[in-house]
Amino acid sequence: MSDVDLLPPVPAAAAAPAAAAARRSWAAAAATIAVAAAAILLLFHDLVAHAVGLWIRSQVFNHCFLILPMAGYMIWQRRAWILLHQPRPEFRALWLMLPIGIGYLLVRFAAILELQELAVMGMLQVLFLAVLGWPAYRALAWPLLYLFFLVPSGEFLVPKLQDFTAAFSVGMLQLVHVPVWSDGTFITIPNGNFEVAEACAGVRFLIASLAFGALYADVMYRSPWRRALFLALSAVVPVIANGFRAFGIVYLAHLTATRRRSKPTI
Repeated sequence: MSDVDLLPPVPAAAAAPAAAAARRSWAAAAATIAVAAAAILLLFHDLVAHAVGLWIRSQVFNHCFLILPMAGYMIWQRRAWILLHQPRPEFRALWLMLPIGIGYLLVRFAAILELQELAVMGMLQVLFLAVLGWPAYRALAWPLLYLFFLVPSGEFLVPKLQDFTAAFSVGMLQLVHVPVWSDGTFITIPNGNFEVAEACAGVRFLIASLAFGALYADVMYRSPWRRALFLALSAVVPVIANGFRAFGIVYLAHLTATRRRSKPTI
């Protein structure tokens, strides 16, 4: 069962008045969140501009333009609960801004843009919690936390993914008895030389798979464990699939016996 399903039902006789009161309460909460979020984003406009610029320039993060509509769809799915319950502000949660703000200053001093953007998203999450209160935030946690995918994060994984893809390809080549020598991301077989380049590390597929996997898990599953399992598979499958893709390219060159002197990327 989902978090929404765990909340107590409202009696039918009280449904209509409760829905009307909930609409007014949610309208006030939405207005408060909109104004406060706009202020936070304006305060950190340089980070917002950097993130949007990456969405536009980098193919790795083009999918970020779809995150807000998809989060909106997940919230729309919860409209029945929203109409029957009211947010209950928990302004004590604003104290969480203090450690997040200190963390932001530290990573700003270290000039780590990715962590700065994650800190700003953390501030927005505290805002949601403070205005909505814990019960409402818990019910909307999946779409609200989904907004972290707006942060262009994950490029730090590229070197590790390159190493994994190269090691996986070498292991598979050895398994099918193809003579192979490897030096990091460079792979050599009798028919030629290959390189697992940064663009072929698979980070684009991994990040997009996680983003769309989280949406699918929310739509298709109610159990938190099934959602977590599907999200884990969304991380593992693209990494393994990219390893098979790289292995297939090298093995195909071996089967076609085409001599390659250059180092084509895989």
